Amino acid sequence: MRWVVVLVLAAFLLAEPINVVFILHNHQPWYIDLDRGELVLPWVRMHAVGNYLKVPLLINQSGVPVAFTLSGSLIEQLNWYANGAYTDLRFKISRKIAEGRPLTAEEKYAMLSVPGGFFDINWQNIVYKHPRYTVLLGMRNDAFSKCPPGNVTCVVSRFSDQDFVDLTTLFNLLWIDPYIARQYPDIWAMRNKTSYTRDDLRRVLEVHLDLIKKVLPLYKSLAQRGAIELVPVPYSHPLMPLLADMGALDDLRLHIKLSNGLFERYLGVRPLGVWPPEQAVNDEVLSLFAEADYIWTVTDEDVLKATLPGASHFGLYYADYGGRRLYVFFRDKTLSDNLGFRYSSMKPEEALADFVNYLKKVPRGECSVVVVALDGENPWENYPNFGVDFLTAFFRGLAQLEKNGTVKIWKPSDFVRKCGDKGAPLPLREFRYFDLTVDISFYTSIRDLPTRIVRGRIAEGTWSAGGSLAVWIGDVDENVWWMWLKKAREDVSTDRGWEVLFPLLIAEASDWPFWYGNDMGSPQTFDPIAKSALIEYYRRAG
Repeated sequence: MRWVVVLVLAAFLLAEPINVVFILHNHQPWYIDLDRGELVLPWVRMHAVGNYLKVPLLINQSGVPVAFTLSGSLIEQLNWYANGAYTDLRFKISRKIAEGRPLTAEEKYAMLSVPGGFFDINWQNIVYKHPRYTVLLGMRNDAFSKCPPGNVTCVVSRFSDQDFVDLTTLFNLLWIDPYIARQYPDIWAMRNKTSYTRDDLRRVLEVHLDLIKKVLPLYKSLAQRGAIELVPVPYSHPLMPLLADMGALDDLRLHIKLSNGLFERYLGVRPLGVWPPEQAVNDEVLSLFAEADYIWTVTDEDVLKATLPGASHFGLYYADYGGRRLYVFFRDKTLSDNLGFRYSSMKPEEALADFVNYLKKVPRGECSVVVVALDGENPWENYPNFGVDFLTAFFRGLAQLEKNGTVKIWKPSDFVRKCGDKGAPLPLREFRYFDLTVDISFYTSIRDLPTRIVRGRIAEGTWSAGGSLAVWIGDVDENVWWMWLKKAREDVSTDRGWEVLFPLLIAEASDWPFWYGNDMGSPQTFDPIAKSALIEYYRRAG
């Protein structure tokens, strides 16, 4: 009875199956502080002990083929953890406690900070469901409310050594996804304890490192079996159109080359497609992708609206550059956002029924395609049971719909092979792109920024803010950041070796201007990383 609603809806569909492509995007910013030689935030590690393993494992059980992206910065940092090159500050503190080494008062205070400490975890779904964690959070809140602001001694004196052992163990233990934790009986049993030993903590940290080492081999294995398609994201996740607007095409070539190298070295894959960071593109970016011998890329339906008003995003398009053809998918924003957000409040069978009902509205055709492309690592924490039940039931339901001919689910490259000869060309037109070869630091609005007219095949845009690049440029501090980056490239020749260029590539990540400006909030955490990368670039250049 569970899938009756879905199958009834499916009966209304015509015999021609609807083509669907799923792409799940995995990326983490650079967290490296080059001065201190450590990662300032633990999120690569925390996702590695959860969704980076859980999501492909669960979807693979259904047999539904899905594409997964991996950014260069994510792959590099996973390898740093695995080979011991770098680790994060919270892991270092955890290891000190596990080894019985004393902490400074400042380290203890940092552990209790919110955000930035060992309460940086989902309170509603995790902290409040564990009695000991709930008590520790109450103690923390009481200490900060009763002690004078910034009085480190007053705050930390309210906590015993055992309190810090428990807090550290719980933080690291409960970041391990329950689905993954069940694979380690001792770790699973540990979740029910209310007091922990240093041996418990040592074991949890050991499992963290074990799980991190499994991430890339898992994706490699699934790709080798043909179960998934792996898709690179240029090395530092740069905002490619704006760097192209600055004239930094050689830098973009290097970002592409480095990610391809990581894919070949660690995943055994020569990639066929590419995910542009933030799905941000312009004609110069597409040309670089074609130059790199990719056969497809993907961006948002809003970019197509700006490129060809009135055109259907349910088709496959292409552009030719120097004898090389690049196919372009345009993601469906509604279904992508439904999976990323809305379906978290629905039962899996209701979500699948809603999904199928939407597909009923899609124009039918042998080579029509619905592209569902979204963040692959963050949505599932907002689902009941961290998405385990949903991912299992939803994708098994899709597999059943594929068996009865309602849908046909493709890896992107396979769909290009099937329908490439039926793709539609993106015609040459004039578009207005930003011009970052001039000083924009004194502009206060994106509407006033200088532009240039380009004859090309696609509008300049992204998947955010209705296709606009306003999240990354337009506010004064965003504009100043781009000019600092431009000046650094002009002051120091980019014709340098790897040791010099590495900090520049970090600085070119899209993650830094994302947090500047009035639209996305505070850059407190990321501003020091961004600026330290530029400083290090100058220092290494001499």
